[in-house]
Amino acid sequence: MARTKPIMVEKFAGMIPIADDRALPDDYASFCENTALYSQILKGFAIPKLLHTTTSPTARYVYRIPNDYTKVGLYEPSFWMEFQHPDTTVVRAPVTEDVYDRYYWVEPGQPPRYNTAGRIRSSLPSYLLGIPGPAVAPGVTPSGGVSSIVVTRAYLYTWVSAFGEEGPVSPATVKNGKQDDSWAITMTAPTAADTASRALAKTRLYRTVTGATGVASYFLVAELDIATLAYTDVLADTVVTGQSLLQSTTWAAPPTTLQGIVAMPNGILCGWSGSDVYFSEPYRPHAWPVEYGVTTEYPIVGMAVLNQSAILCTSNFPSVVTGSHPSGMAVQKIDMNEPCLSRGSIVTGTSGVYYASQNGLMQISPSGLASVTKELIGTRGWLELVNPPGLRAVRYSGVYLAFDCSKQDDQFGGIIDPANDRVAFTRVRNLVPVDNIIDERWSGRALLIADGEVYEFDPPFETEQYPYTWKSKRFRWRKPTNFGALKVFCDDTPIPGLFSANPFARAARAEMTSETSNVRVRIWCDNVLVYDEWLPHPAPVTKLPGGFKGIWWQFEIQARTNVMGVHIGQSVRDLAQV
Repeated sequence: MARTKPIMVEKFAGMIPIADDRALPDDYASFCENTALYSQILKGFAIPKLLHTTTSPTARYVYRIPNDYTKVGLYEPSFWMEFQHPDTTVVRAPVTEDVYDRYYWVEPGQPPRYNTAGRIRSSLPSYLLGIPGPAVAPGVTPSGGVSSIVVTRAYLYTWVSAFGEEGPVSPATVKNGKQDDSWAITMTAPTAADTASRALAKTRLYRTVTGATGVASYFLVAELDIATLAYTDVLADTVVTGQSLLQSTTWAAPPTTLQGIVAMPNGILCGWSGSDVYFSEPYRPHAWPVEYGVTTEYPIVGMAVLNQSAILCTSNFPSVVTGSHPSGMAVQKIDMNEPCLSRGSIVTGTSGVYYASQNGLMQISPSGLASVTKELIGTRGWLELVNPPGLRAVRYSGVYLAFDCSKQDDQFGGIIDPANDRVAFTRVRNLVPVDNIIDERWSGRALLIADGEVYEFDPPFETEQYPYTWKSKRFRWRKPTNFGALKVFCDDTPIPGLFSANPFARAARAEMTSETSNVRVRIWCDNVLVYDEWLPHPAPVTKLPGGFKGIWWQFEIQARTNVMGVHIGQSVRDLAQV
C-alpha cells in the first residue's frame, strides 16, 4: 500500500497574510513572529545589546557623533546628543569641508538650533539658527571734501557670526556728499535679544557704487569687530568695487515653528511648518530667504528626500517638491488620497520613500505612488497586524522595520522587504516596551530607546536569540491520515540561564518557559491541537500520539535556536528514509 509522503519544510519563508493558510506555498508561514528569514532557516533576532545610557531618562531621540570620524563603528568612543521629542531631526552641515564641523537640528516645539561638533562634545550650549538683522539704519555724515562733484551713496550694515554666517541687512541710509568727503558712519550695537544664544562677532559695512549702466550695487567697505560702532569711509570707488558684493539682502532666520529639517542635494536644507515648505540658501544653512518658500494644499506630516526631490507626506494627498535651486522649486501633488498616518513611519529606501497610510505601506518612487502591501497583506490585514498611527520605522539592512511605539505593552509591528518575496512579511513584537526606533546614521544599524537606555537591534555578534514563532500552512491530504513521528533539525544551543541584567534577555527567557529545552512544537489535526511539547535537548526523532486521523495538518515551532528543517511522517521508519 502506498505510503503518505512526509511533511517536509527545509527552506522557511515569511507570511503572505492576504492568502488563506490552505493556499500558501509549502514553505511559507501562516504566522511568523520575531523570525529572521534571510538564511532560509528559522532563527530569532539577536537579543538587543546595551550601547548607551542617556543622561535624561525621558530622552526619546539620540544622535551619535563619533569622536574620530575615521572610526565610525557603533562601539567606538562617541558623544550622544539627547532630545526629548522622538521626531527630532539632525543633519550635518551641508558645507564642503566645514572647518567648524557643525550640526543642525529641529526638535518640534523648539526653535531650530545648531552647534559645532567640538562644542557638542564639550557639552557647551547650542546656538539659535539664523542671524538677526540690525533694526536701526546707520548714521552717515559726509564732511571735509573740496570737490565740486556731488555723489549719492547708500550705506547699510549686517552682523556676522564667529562662523562667518552673515545676517540680513539693516535699513539703508542715503546721503549726498562731495566725491572726496570723509564719510563718518555710526552703527547701533545688537541688543541682548539679538545676542542671546548667538555667536555674533563682526559687523560688515556696505555702500553703493553706481556703475556705467546707472545701476547701484552694494559693495563691502569694511568688516569690523561687532563692538566697533563707528567707521570713517575714505575709500575710492575703484577700491570698493574690488571687494565683495552684498549677498544677504533677503537672507533671514528660519521660522521658529519648523517641525523638522532634511538635507537635499546642492547644499540645501529643507524644512516645514504646517502646509509651508522652506529652503535655505545653498551651502548656507543659516540663511532661509522667505521668497524661497512654497505651500502645499494639505498639512505636512513628515518629509523625506529622494534623489533631487523632497517627498511631502501630508494629511491627505502627498506631494513632491523638485528643483536644483531653492528659487525654482516646483510642487506637484500626487493624485491619490493616501494620507500619512504616522510621521515616524516615513523611511527612505533605495527605490523610494515609504510611509504608513490607512490602506497599507505606501511607496513614492519616480514611477509614482503605489501600495507595497496591497498584494501581500491587503487593507484589512494591514490594519489587523499593525497599528499604522503608532508606527515608528527605520530602514534596517535594506528592509522596512517598524514598531508600534504608542503602547507600553504588546508592542508589535513588522518587517517588510519589497525586494524579497521569500521574506515577505514578518511580524515583530517587542518583549520590552521601547520609546523609539532610530536609524543610526554613521553605522546604518537600528537603535532602540527603552527607558533611558539605547540598544542595538539584532546585534550581529550576539548569539542569544529572541524567542520566535513560525507556524506552517495547513497541509491537506486526500484521505484521513495519522502522522506518528516528528524530527526537528536544530542547533544544539546552550540553554540560557534565567538571570540577566539585560531587560530584553530577561523578558526573552521568561517568554520561553522551559528551562530544559530551546524548541517547542505544536501540531494540529483538523484544527484540533494534538501535540504540544518541548523537545528534549538535543532533539531526537519523536513519536507523536496516535488513535486518530485527519485531512488537515499544521505545525508550529517556538524556539530560541536555529531550526534548519522539520519532518513529520507516518512513522519513524518514514523519516529514516528521507
